Amino acid sequence: MASNVKNTADLRRVLLEVIEEVRNGKTSYQDASAISGLASSVLKSAKLDFDVSRKQTNNEDNEIQAVSLLIGVSPQETTKQIEGESDDPLYIKIKSLKERKKTLGQIQDELKPVTQDDRKRITEIFTRIK
Repeated sequence: MASNVKNTADLRRVLLEVIEEVRNGKTSYQDASAISGLASSVLKSAKLDFDVSRKQTNNEDNEIQAVSLLIGVSPQETTKQIEGESDDPLYIKIKSLKERKKTLGQIQDELKPVTQDDRKRITEIFTRIK
């Protein structure tokens, strides 16, 4: 089972792995129940963050600019990451190339992505940078 959970997608992945481990007899029902309880607490905390952010912005339409979607990361740090202020070396490289007026195609050619997922990640970062 993976132990590094940083966001809700990771949490879902871990929960699905636990279900599979229970099916295969690698994890007991008691351990799975304890993991499920912890996951429930994490999700309740994330919902609380969302509700607080919604109230702070006086926005009842669920249109929140940034909520702490990253587990263990403050809402302020999440905002930085959502808005593109990242320490990721790939992000920094793409930002530098975009500032030099390189197109997405030119950046893809220069970075030479190996897999389709790499291409998607480059595209996502490129479009996120303002």
